[in-house]
Amino acid sequence: MLLHIRRPTAVATLACLLPVSQSFFAGTTIVGIPRHHHNKGHNSRRTLHGATMTSMMSAGGTAAGGSAAALKGAAGIVWFKYSDLRLEDHEPLALAHRESAQVAHVFCIDDRWFGQTRRGTNKMSAARCRFLLESVADLRARLRERGSDLLVRRGHPEDVIPALAARLGGGAAAAVTLFTHTDVCSEEADVHSAVKSALAAASSAGSGGGAAVAVKEAWGNTLHDVADLPFDFPSGVPEVFTQFRKSVESKYSCKMRPPVPLPSPFRPVPTGTTQDDGEASAPGAIPTTEELGLGTAPERDARSVLPFNGGETAGLRRVQSYIWDEDRLREYKVTRNGLLGSGFSSKFSPWLALGCLSPRTIVKEVRKYEKDRVANDSTYWLIFELLWRDFFRYSAVKNGNSIFHLGGPRRDAGRQRWLDDAGSLEAWKEGETGYPFIDANMRELKASGFMSNRGRQVVASFFTRDLQMDWRLGAEHFEEYLLDHDPASNWGNWNYVAGVGSDPREDRYFNIEKQAKTYDADGAYMRHWLPELAVLPTTALQTPGGITTMLRHMHAIPTSVYPDPIAPLKFSKAGGGRGGGRVGGDGRGGRGGGGRGGGGKRGGGGKGGNSGRKFKASRLQT
Repeated sequence: MLLHIRRPTAVATLACLLPVSQSFFAGTTIVGIPRHHHNKGHNSRRTLHGATMTSMMSAGGTAAGGSAAALKGAAGIVWFKYSDLRLEDHEPLALAHRESAQVAHVFCIDDRWFGQTRRGTNKMSAARCRFLLESVADLRARLRERGSDLLVRRGHPEDVIPALAARLGGGAAAAVTLFTHTDVCSEEADVHSAVKSALAAASSAGSGGGAAVAVKEAWGNTLHDVADLPFDFPSGVPEVFTQFRKSVESKYSCKMRPPVPLPSPFRPVPTGTTQDDGEASAPGAIPTTEELGLGTAPERDARSVLPFNGGETAGLRRVQSYIWDEDRLREYKVTRNGLLGSGFSSKFSPWLALGCLSPRTIVKEVRKYEKDRVANDSTYWLIFELLWRDFFRYSAVKNGNSIFHLGGPRRDAGRQRWLDDAGSLEAWKEGETGYPFIDANMRELKASGFMSNRGRQVVASFFTRDLQMDWRLGAEHFEEYLLDHDPASNWGNWNYVAGVGSDPREDRYFNIEKQAKTYDADGAYMRHWLPELAVLPTTALQTPGGITTMLRHMHAIPTSVYPDPIAPLKFSKAGGGRGGGRVGGDGRGGRGGGGRGGGGKRGGGGKGGNSGRKFKASRLQT
């Protein structure tokens, strides 16, 4: 789940589907003779995603150029990434098994994922890492069920993949091709580019038997392929979601393709894919969270809305349960702002973030549900939320690294005084702000790796508007703990909450008291996550400052047990201001991902410990 926005009032109908045979790849590169150069900088993704789309698969069962003669001796490598850990609706996988006689599947566990931010916090919590490792294990199991396997290598992809290609090219393979999805954000795109450069260098050096390695890249993980968008990509991506939605939902403007079928048959695994030491355990072991330096993942908290097991199998099971077995889809629009229980929203987002589920697979089930049971506002609304996810991914390509800068795509770092107060940051993270509705949500995040859409809106507004903290610190914390972390979605959402995104109406404020009374009317959610306050009357929990000295004495709740508010609200009910009329359905919540921060090109938190110090705009921008 993520951070939400303004909804349309009428139900729209998504356009018809393209036949699956009309499949497009974002160009083919013969490494050593690059077709497109990946330039770094603000427009670095133009060469990846703005390339002319070329048809790579024919209407028949064999890929274009994939005749029996061409298949003989051809080896394919499917590079699975952090964002596509599935078999269903996986275009590179399908094409690899159509064009190759043998196919190796590889996933690289990159230690750079588990580093620390500039503030010394982890980029990934142990619980989030566990979800990832479970997803990798499930992918391997599903491949083995089909007579194949997954090579798991711990290392940098730019080292691992050229070595694997060289091993295959130096063996019986007459030709080697790498099949993979393209990437959206800079860190991932830079690794993708580094792999291509390393393959080119290896080819020039004459390794791999002297054979050039072709690289075939597919756009994926959205409802709409970029080749089908009704505007120039990425320059023509609308600045505002409503404009984007109307454009892609127009009956004749944008087609949504059906999911790509599973390969049939699965080609055999190439020989010669053992580790360099020649051990029999060729596939490679999946490391533990301890081996990755994150310590032991905590036991799953029984208070969580779901246990959230990683992997495509668990994701498909959740789709079956939510849509069909529990029949929740018919009331999604009504219940989606809930806080407690497993059924108030789909909670597909963790599996979407890691690509265990494809959004097109979900839409396929929604369309079947509409045909077999009911089509209403709720069935549309689930697709509407997936459109938000598309919008953030396309916008991330258009806006480049600006989404990670203090001033955001608006490039307006000076619009307010952004603070870096270590005490306020720690209190917010730990759920010790003295505002029960804020604290309940923050404790849920840390304990379970999940927070509702409504909760994300409110805690982000409090962080940026009331505490006036540098919004990137909030995005960084979301990255560490959210199981559904996705850089494009949550950094785009934090841009919006902070008022530095491209939407001119980005100036929302969520009144804590109004939100608590509307969405936790009986206080059950706050009592669920704040047991020390369970005996207090509901109004005391909902009202800022409602935990009075008298109530503390009556119920033995000193400030050492639960703190007083750490700061006054900037737009409290008593002080007037912007709180009342700008909340409700107009706010934006989180759709499928946490934030991204830390090292590399993305904005880190800066140095902590200096209460009230403002970030200089130039310090963390790149």
